[in-house]
Amino acid sequence: ACLEEIAYSQQWLSTEQVAKRAELMVKNSYGQYLLSLLEGQE
Repeated sequence: ACLEEIAYSQQWLSTEQVAKRAELMVKNSYGQYLLSLLEGQE
């Protein structure tokens, strides 16, 4: 598990905060993974 994933699951980070972090890393697999987490939550 990644830090953002843990923080998101514990509600320490909001969906918007995770999305902003993912957008900064959208060109790599880590950013894509964060986006996939959010897509599964909608």
